[in-house]
Amino acid sequence: VSQGVDGGSRRAMFSYTNNSSFTIISVELSLTFQDDIEPEELEEPFAYIIENGSTTDDILEGTMRCESTLAVDPGETSGDRTMNFSGYYVLTVDQYGMMSPDMLTIQFLHDGLIYEEYYDYLSDSYSLSSETIDPNQWGEREPSTVIPHPENGLVVEVEDTDSRFHFEAVAMTPEEFSAYVNACRDAGFTSDVTESDSIYYASDADGTYRINLMYSDHDGNLSAYVDPIQAE
Repeated sequence: VSQGVDGGSRRAMFSYTNNSSFTIISVELSLTFQDDIEPEELEEPFAYIIENGSTTDDILEGTMRCESTLAVDPGETSGDRTMNFSGYYVLTVDQYGMMSPDMLTIQFLHDGLIYEEYYDYLSDSYSLSSETIDPNQWGEREPSTVIPHPENGLVVEVEDTDSRFHFEAVAMTPEEFSAYVNACRDAGFTSDVTESDSIYYASDADGTYRINLMYSDHDGNLSAYVDPIQAE
């Protein structure tokens, strides 16, 4: 954790180095206040939260979160990410210094599947979730057949019906999103286009289906929808 600048504002920034032998998809660290922190010690560092109506007792019950959701290969270090405290940005490293780590959640790739593991700082123990995610999952109904599977995207959720196909992909870089937009263009979605660096809305040439792609470069998530176009 270090002091940095995000969007022109001073923030406490979080990063980590992947010392494992697996590609890490996401890391989330939750922290709670150290046991010996007194309410009056919070008045200055958390004044901007108190000004919005919270009390020092409210703040003591809050949780700080550090999260990184872009893929980090073994031996690599993640980019700097902002930190969150009960819906507010964490502004200084001093705020972080008042906390103790509580729970670490890690998602990683192994043998083509996404696993989730937890480290409990209280019990000093690891536990591996029994559930895994197949990042190559896809739909079977017709709407899913009109767009490609993201070549480098990790699909973590699918909704597959005759009236809609929806998927969520994670750990996607801006370059990979741009490549996926081009793949959808190649699949015929080039009519009635609305686009930017973070969205691509288009219909196919036959006016049969419309896609809506929405990408967040902050967390690397892609939400995609394929809907039949209703005849007028």
